Amino acid sequence: FYVAKGEVSATGTRPLVIAFNGNILIFFVEAANLRFKSISPSTPTTLSSATTLKADFQAGYAYDVAVDAAVRLFVGYSATGDDVKLFVCDSSMAVTATVTVQTGVAQDPAGYAVCVDSSNRVWIAWADGDQGGAGGSVRYAVYSSTLVAVLAVTTVVSAAAGLPYVEVCMIMINS
Repeated sequence: FYVAKGEVSATGTRPLVIAFNGNILIFFVEAANLRFKSISPSTPTTLSSATTLKADFQAGYAYDVAVDAAVRLFVGYSATGDDVKLFVCDSSMAVTATVTVQTGVAQDPAGYAVCVDSSNRVWIAWADGDQGGAGGSVRYAVYSSTLVAVLAVTTVVSAAAGLPYVEVCMIMINS
């Protein structure tokens, strides 16, 4: 059975659902806007109005979201101009920092992964895409939780000549 159902957006694409700071957040993309609506588990039939987090989203491309133990939310995404960006929100969902991880690279629309490890380092991985038929590569970077310090520069994990798309998946294992 279900408790509630309803439309989040009539024109939205790429939905993603996470639990954050006691609420359920439903992320989606409308045109160049990355938006979310929140739902309190105590009132599951009440959906908030849409909040725009970023208005420079590359339409049709992917993004990923991760949270840390300090109640921060991190989003990696393709921005207009084919930039790879990463931003952090505080517990009230206010964007507190944004970094450009890589500029001017045609990313794979399906390939983003963001996670936070047990030391609160933020990892982002993405696929560069086809690069005009030359093949793509999978890259990653590591940042401090405030996105101020770069702990590992953009690094190529693999390059695949002639492979038009590379899907990115990242799993963090606590050791």
